[in-house]
Amino acid sequence: MAGLSNIQKHLLAIFLISAIATIIYSNSFDCSFHFDDQQAIVENYAVHRFDLKEIFSTSTRPILELTFAINYYFGKLNVFGYHLVNLLLHISNGIMLYLIILWTAALPSIKEKYQERSYRIALYAS
Repeated sequence: MAGLSNIQKHLLAIFLISAIATIIYSNSFDCSFHFDDQQAIVENYAVHRFDLKEIFSTSTRPILELTFAINYYFGKLNVFGYHLVNLLLHISNGIMLYLIILWTAALPSIKEKYQERSYRIALYAS
């Protein structure tokens, strides 16, 4: 990565994280619903009605059901949207992990030991 500025390194890392996640999850976009999706999405009328009161008062996973309700609002039972949101969440988590590792490696107590390798450590871990 010699010759790249810090901004270029970070943009390259974000691109690589996004590209690798997209390649890994690309075969899921045409798949059908699986496992608990039938109960959690297809037969969940609180999700279909976008009933926030029911989602937040009866669900054990209200944030998850809220994302299902948003997905259902825009795409009904088209699985592509659900898988796209899943991919975007994985990419976001990979980028957040990358940043957390960089910030941790920049702490004064460990900066000297990991400063030169922090970019590679963060990229490989995320």
